[in-house]
Amino acid sequence: MKLLKGGNELSLNQKRIYNVNLHRTYLKNKREELRKTVIELAEIIGISTDYYSQLENGFRGKRLSVKMLLRIAEALEINLCEAIKGEKDFLMKSEKMTKSIKSVVNG
Repeated sequence: MKLLKGGNELSLNQKRIYNVNLHRTYLKNKREELRKTVIELAEIIGISTDYYSQLENGFRGKRLSVKMLLRIAEALEINLCEAIKGEKDFLMKSEKMTKSIKSVVNG
C-alpha cells in the first residue's frame, strides 16, 4: 500500500508501529474460550499454524475470504453472524488506522 508522497511505501518498522492494535481479537478470545491453541485450531481448519497466526494477528491481508471465514467460524463454534460482526469491526479499525496513517504521513 503506497502511503507516502512520491509513491514510497512505509518501512517495515513504520508498518509494525501502526499494526499494533489490529489484532482480530474476536478470533483470539473465542479460541481461548474453547481452550484451543493456535496449533490445534489451525489443524482443525486445515491451514498452517503460521497462516492462522497471521490471520489472528491481522498480518495476513486486510480481508478474509468468505470461505475462510466460514471455516474459522465452524472451527470456533460461532455462528456466521457473530463472525461477520467481528470481521466488520476489525475492518473498520483497519480502515480507520489506514486513514490515520495517511493523515500523519501526508501532513
